[in-house]
Amino acid sequence: MTASVRQKDGVIEPGNRTSWHIRVGVRFPNWRVVRSERAVAALIARLALHDFAERWWDYAAIEDVIRTTILRHFAKHGRAPTVDNLRDAVGVPADEVRQSLHRLRARDLVVFDTAEDRITGAYPFSDRDTGHRVRFLDGLTVNAMCAIDALGAGAMCGRDAAIESRCKSCGAAVHVVTAEHGYALHSHAPADAVVWSSLNYADGCGATSSCASTSFFCSEEHLQEWLAGRHPDVRGHCLSIEEAHEIGVAIFSPMLATASS
Repeated sequence: MTASVRQKDGVIEPGNRTSWHIRVGVRFPNWRVVRSERAVAALIARLALHDFAERWWDYAAIEDVIRTTILRHFAKHGRAPTVDNLRDAVGVPADEVRQSLHRLRARDLVVFDTAEDRITGAYPFSDRDTGHRVRFLDGLTVNAMCAIDALGAGAMCGRDAAIESRCKSCGAAVHVVTAEHGYALHSHAPADAVVWSSLNYADGCGATSSCASTSFFCSEEHLQEWLAGRHPDVRGHCLSIEEAHEIGVAIFSPMLATASS
């Protein structure tokens, strides 16, 4: 098992793009896939909002093992593992699993219901019906936390997927299909669909704040109509499906990656 990741300030890459080592040979985010200027700006804003410098500071190897095991369980079964599932898979006592889950919860990397001793999510996946469903082409379906999480889930798992959601304004169906193991877009409909990338983060939990508004819209016009009815402090970025997909892949492709992948 590797040592903790203790780097706090990150690595400054070309274009003033910061990344952090999350395990040996793997940096977060994957800036290589972010090509559009608007996606770069939106991703920089998201990184600052969620304070990833603190999130990855002193990130212990056991936390990484627990988290990646949760993600792989979601990707295999479509639901979260139990504490006992993790104990058996990782080979550490249940109390040590819980300690790691508490730390991961504090980092907002896992959603853990301490009262019920139950994992309810690990970005990009959720046990809750969020309205964003990722159907891998092998037939498994899993809920994603938000639109951007749904768009990045395929690249994280190295699998193509069909994403099914709805316009947050009018309820019209939105469909996206990925290609090249999740790293490319195959198609999306409607053709004018967009994503709102919310910057309203609260209470140290994206699942209950920014994810609730990071959604698909069938057109920019419907997004603007929806925004007109929101509180004036609502902040975020309007992104094309292509731009939102770039951000999703940048965020999630490192999560299960190894130095050789």
